Amino acid sequence: MANNSEKNEKQTETVPVVEDLNLNESGAADASDFDAISEISDSVDSEIKEASVSDVSSEHGKSRKKKWNTFDFSIKNLGLQSARSALFITIVFLVVYLVAVIAVSGDYYNESAEKNASIYFEEDLEHVSLLVEEHYANLGELVEKLNYAKSSEEVESLIGSYIGEDQFGDIRFYSDGKTYAANGLEISDEHSGQSVFKEIIKGNKPACSEVYRDDSMQLDCIGFFIPVRGSAYVDGILSIVPARNIVSVESVIDEKASVVAIVEADGTVLSSSTASDFRYSVGNNYYEFIDKMSSDKTNANKIAELVGSGEKKPYTVQCGADNYTLSIAPIDAFDGNLMLITMSLSEGLIAPELEYIRHIVNLLIVAIIAIIVGFVFALMYNRRAKEAIATAVLVDSKLDCPNIESFRREAKERVFNAARKYSIATLSIRSFNYLKENHGAEEVNEVLKFIAKILETFSTDEECYGYDGNGSFCTLIWNKDRHSVRDRIKLISAVVNRSEAVLAIRTKIRFDTGVYNVYEGRRRSVQEMINCSAVARDFARKEVHKLYSVFSEEIREDMSRDEKMEAQMEQALEQREFRLFLQPKYNVKNDRTDSAEALVRWFDTKSGEYIFPGDFITLFETNGFITKLDHFIYIEVLEYISRAVEKGETVVPIAVNVSRVTAVSEDFLEFYVGNKKKYRIADDFITIEFTENFAMEDYEKIDNIVQVLHRNGLRCSIDDFGSGYSSFSILKQIAFDELKLDSMFTRRGTDFRRDDKLLSTMIELAKSMGMTVVQEGVETKENFERVINYGCDVIQGYYYAKAMPLEEFRVFIRTNTSIKYKSLVK
Repeated sequence: MANNSEKNEKQTETVPVVEDLNLNESGAADASDFDAISEISDSVDSEIKEASVSDVSSEHGKSRKKKWNTFDFSIKNLGLQSARSALFITIVFLVVYLVAVIAVSGDYYNESAEKNASIYFEEDLEHVSLLVEEHYANLGELVEKLNYAKSSEEVESLIGSYIGEDQFGDIRFYSDGKTYAANGLEISDEHSGQSVFKEIIKGNKPACSEVYRDDSMQLDCIGFFIPVRGSAYVDGILSIVPARNIVSVESVIDEKASVVAIVEADGTVLSSSTASDFRYSVGNNYYEFIDKMSSDKTNANKIAELVGSGEKKPYTVQCGADNYTLSIAPIDAFDGNLMLITMSLSEGLIAPELEYIRHIVNLLIVAIIAIIVGFVFALMYNRRAKEAIATAVLVDSKLDCPNIESFRREAKERVFNAARKYSIATLSIRSFNYLKENHGAEEVNEVLKFIAKILETFSTDEECYGYDGNGSFCTLIWNKDRHSVRDRIKLISAVVNRSEAVLAIRTKIRFDTGVYNVYEGRRRSVQEMINCSAVARDFARKEVHKLYSVFSEEIREDMSRDEKMEAQMEQALEQREFRLFLQPKYNVKNDRTDSAEALVRWFDTKSGEYIFPGDFITLFETNGFITKLDHFIYIEVLEYISRAVEKGETVVPIAVNVSRVTAVSEDFLEFYVGNKKKYRIADDFITIEFTENFAMEDYEKIDNIVQVLHRNGLRCSIDDFGSGYSSFSILKQIAFDELKLDSMFTRRGTDFRRDDKLLSTMIELAKSMGMTVVQEGVETKENFERVINYGCDVIQGYYYAKAMPLEEFRVFIRTNTSIKYKSLVK
């Protein structure tokens, strides 16, 4: 729809108007106008590529806003202004409340975690002290025994046995200023740990060393010294113990600790141990570890201050989404020179009852957030109510173009409020469901988008269009002159078939078009007008060579008859009202009947009259019933031949018609080949006549079908060649056995010489390609002699023999052919 002058100016500049194109009666443009049509097609293709699905036409979107004022659901009109104010106040209150809850609960939980951490930490310190005292006690027992040793050998024996009983890593003893190993060998000053131990030995009192790296054990160790004053052989004992035996996650009572470390005042980590599920590494410096772990870079300095002060005080550190509680205190056994630091996940330190409360608070927070989000979404939804409702009612969501409801409203506004002559045209893509099945819904949808854009481009301010679904569009055309409707329909078809979307599916788009002239006949509603144009469209489907059909009461009567036939067709098939007729074919060379074509008549048992194929075939092709009818006639033919052969009757090859709908069905080859074998019909005795619109198929697909039929002894013919769909390409690419020329070749035109030249050329061309040439529709002696003179192989028509019921055909065959097929059963 075009609703502003800017669009009209743009259209005038970029695309030729309908009147500028020279369109012939068939709906095609003259060669001189191909460039103009290509320009229109390329222009629309480019617009569609550049536009998103939501704004295929921004101009159309602007006009839409003007037209859809009926659906002006603004926030004010919906009474939502006060709701928005109330929502704002509610959100502010909830946010403030949420912040307060989070702050209070966070501080409360941290205090609870630090309090519990202090309790656990006191137990850890006491436990570490007990471990040290226990170790000194064990070492004291050894000293008592050494006081009573009578010889150096006994000293070595006592020390050696003690290593096996206790969990010492190693024991050294001192005598006369020298250091000895447990086996009595002297240890030099360069030996691992000697420099550390000299400092604690000087005091000649119980003492422990700092943590050092023992080379022989490859472990961090601590040395415990006790002087021996009552022995003549030993001056002192030094016990070397792995640091992990004294301080580690395993050695503390607090199972909730994630990290346990012995740290010097400068942060140097003498010993550390981490829980298996802790994802950080402590490293060599505790302050650097805290700095790396926490996003707050002031934490490391604060912990250093606590270490330096020697104060026992918990401290909370945030690491990502988790809080950790640190407990720090000097270890008395080491004279306060070393600090014990434990780190525990704060959540694990909260009492169970507080944990329950915390979950309640968290649920409350989630609920508050959900309420806020819900309010926000509700506001956004209501703000967009106008666009959402209008789009759902007036726009086709897949094509983003006006739908049929939009068309009804706009057409009503124009038709009844303007003194102009209008026509409503319904354009439906022929065989739309077939296109979707064979080319995919997505590809066909691109074609529909292009058609919508074409209708948009060609619609003036006084016109409109809408999509009615299933490949059908309605458009309102202003009849500025008597050729407006004809030229518009021709131009749409010409431009559409030169678009990239159509070229991509390699299938020509054809429209069945019906027109209702608003200015003729009685006054009707817009919906009635649409219905009338649809009736004319359905009638146009039977007149496949016409560009469109204009509604009349006669057409309505015809369509009413179609509806009646459609209601009766299934029952008619069950009751065998469809009768097999056969029309003999004359072989020119042999001067006799040598074949026949199977035809169908519908005998209406209620009226007692025959309904001829021209009245129902197109209808059945449209509704798909044609496949059932094709199958029925084929089986009738096979049963007749099979019975005739068994009785020894004269039989001739028979051709059966197959519609395009039947030929592209999934079980086509299985049905036709399988039943030929079932009834044991001889090869080359059945010819499949494909109707001329079979040429619309992809040639590779046609070739595959024909090859399978040939391999199974079925001949193939292309029927009605020379009518609407015929193409020389199919003769070039597909090996048909027979070419059946349309009756059009027998009808005289204005130039007899051209008629004869065309007919003779077609016969000569087909025969040169190895095909049998059949001319149908030969009704007069003049035509009979004419086609014989030009070399036609087989003649079919009323002049030689009419179509006749089966029993009458049997009599005709007995009297008009001398050949009897004696041995057809394989």
